[in-house]
Amino acid sequence: MGNLHSIRFKANSIFLGLLLALLVSCGEKENPNEFTFSESAQIEIPQLHAIHGIDLSHFNGSIDWKKLPKIDLFDTVSLKFVYLKATEGRTLVDKDFKTNWKLAKEKGLICGAYHFFLPNRDPEEQAQNFCKTVKLGSGDLPPVCDFETPSSIPKDKLRENIQIFLDKLQDNYGVRPIIYTNRKLYHKLFKEHFPEYNYWIAHYEAKDMDNSIENLVFWQHNKEGKLPGHKGSFDYNVFIGDEDDFNTLLIK
Repeated sequence: MGNLHSIRFKANSIFLGLLLALLVSCGEKENPNEFTFSESAQIEIPQLHAIHGIDLSHFNGSIDWKKLPKIDLFDTVSLKFVYLKATEGRTLVDKDFKTNWKLAKEKGLICGAYHFFLPNRDPEEQAQNFCKTVKLGSGDLPPVCDFETPSSIPKDKLRENIQIFLDKLQDNYGVRPIIYTNRKLYHKLFKEHFPEYNYWIAHYEAKDMDNSIENLVFWQHNKEGKLPGHKGSFDYNVFIGDEDDFNTLLIK
C-alpha cells in the first residue's frame, strides 16, 4: 500500500507539473509582448518593448509638457518620443503643431511630424504643404505619410499619388519617409507595392503584431490610453527594436 501511494503521489505531481507548464506556455503565447496594466496610461502596455511614445494633434487639446516626460508607464519606463500632426491635404496646418513641437523638444522628447494624406488632393501640393511647415534636423524622427482614408480612386492611381508624395518628402529631407496605416490597408494597398518603406501600423486589441508585416518600426497598439491630468484618449505606440535600432532610425 505504501509503494502504491508513493507511485500515485509521484504520478499526480508529474501531472500537475505538466499542467502548470502547459498553462504557463499558453499564457506566454496569448501575451507574447508581456502586456500589463499601466496606472498612468490606464491601459495595458507591452513591457517587452522599452521605447514608448504617443502621437498628438490639436484634437487632443492643450498638453502639459512639463509632466509628460516624467510619466512612469511601468518600472520607471517613460514616454520617449512623440509624433505630431503637422499638416493635412494641400493647405491645412495643425494649429497646435508649432507650439507642441517647440515645447516637446524643450522637454527632451524625440519628435517626429506626420501628414494626413487626402487621396483626392494633388500629392505634390500636399508635399509642399508639409515641407513648408516642417523643418527636420539631426535627432528627429523621419517624416510620416498617414494614410487611412477610404477612397474610390483606382488603386493604381492611388499608389501613384502616394509615391509622388513620398518621393517629394525624400527629396526634401534626404531620408525615406515612414508609412502609417492600419493592418487591413497595409495588406490591401501597400504590402506588394512599397516594400522598401518602413511602416507604422495601427493594430488594436491584439497581444501581438501580424508577423507578415515587413519593415515594421512602430506599432500603435491602443487608441484609448490616458495621460495623467488630461481629458480624452491618446494613441499609444511602441518602437519595434532596441535602443541601437531606434538611434539608427533617427535623422543624422
